[in-house]
Amino acid sequence: MEGDGFKLPVPGFVKPRYHLPPPVSPPRGASLGVNSVDARAEARRLLKEAGAEGLSFELVNRDVDQPYKYLGIWLIDQWSKIGLHVTQNVVPTGPWFAALRGGDFSVSTGGSCHGIVNPVMDVQPWLPRSVSESNYGYYEDPEELDIYEKMLHERIL
Repeated sequence: MEGDGFKLPVPGFVKPRYHLPPPVSPPRGASLGVNSVDARAEARRLLKEAGAEGLSFELVNRDVDQPYKYLGIWLIDQWSKIGLHVTQNVVPTGPWFAALRGGDFSVSTGGSCHGIVNPVMDVQPWLPRSVSESNYGYYEDPEELDIYEKMLHERIL
């Protein structure tokens, strides 16, 4: 613990001679609280307020143990702790990509696991669909696109 927040570890591995920014304390919020009991109670309250208490859905997951199936098991466990009812449909890689590309899913896993550090490439799956075909959420976000355009012209990332 440090101050009123906590330091976040850097996930994954670090490339040789790659300089990381100093750790920062994230803003406090329902999902960032240290007390998981309180955070889960807040999540249940928000779900109830949104009329989504006891929500059920299917997680379409890739038939690869690490990280997909392990992540799916963990997510389902965490979701169950806030009252969600989730089933996991584990499918081979081909049908998994077909479901993503066709929008035939409610919730799925995914990631950006490139072999080099390249912020411009790393964010592509989360860019608006009009810019990136790997955005399987099919959403548009003009504000996000503005930030991306600024990043493209940044001299130091």
